[in-house]
Amino acid sequence: MFNLLPGAPLDGGRVLRAALWWWRGDRAFAARAAARAGLGVSILLIAVGTLQIFWTADLGGLWLILLGWFLFFAGQAEQADARLRGALGGLAVRDAMTPPPVSGYVTQRLLDFAEIAATAPADAYPVLDPDGRPCGLVTLFAMARVPEARRPDTTLRDLRIPLDHLAVLTPDTPLEDAARRVTASRLPAFVLDQGILVGLLTTADLNRTIDLATLKQGRAPS
Repeated sequence: MFNLLPGAPLDGGRVLRAALWWWRGDRAFAARAAARAGLGVSILLIAVGTLQIFWTADLGGLWLILLGWFLFFAGQAEQADARLRGALGGLAVRDAMTPPPVSGYVTQRLLDFAEIAATAPADAYPVLDPDGRPCGLVTLFAMARVPEARRPDTTLRDLRIPLDHLAVLTPDTPLEDAARRVTASRLPAFVLDQGILVGLLTTADLNRTIDLATLKQGRAPS
């Protein structure tokens, strides 16, 4: 019975979302409405559980409060996911990626690259092999944590995150799919076009794109 309550992510919320999608023909609206319904149901459960404890002295209300909090946080996640799909739907990686900052080479010494990186501040930098092909990523955090005595002999090969540990995308990858991979890894994704590095996609790029899409959606028609 609990699972049939009309709020995402419960099954009842899925049914509500499908019904609203059929009625309005707008998937994004249906997802947002089902998520809001889930938050409403969670608040109602918490309120009923609290009243049950203080009005009837029945500790069974704690169960309703726990269920309400579970549904509340799950509903928030659903709402964030609906916002993500609504903002990024129809966009590709090329619409959000940024050109890569300066790149280093695996054989390059840390101190030499640090001087170059200072001219293009970033949180992470691509690392290329001797043939100019991308082979990993080095973060500013990792470079700064190398003990001073080891810096003269440390190369980017010693610090890089291998390419097979990173998300690799193409400019045509749907942005909604790419966003899930970037947020899961929490590292910039490489955007390759026929093996050539053409951009990076970071969580900052995604947040900027979502904010711009939200502004466009809220713009009054002229």
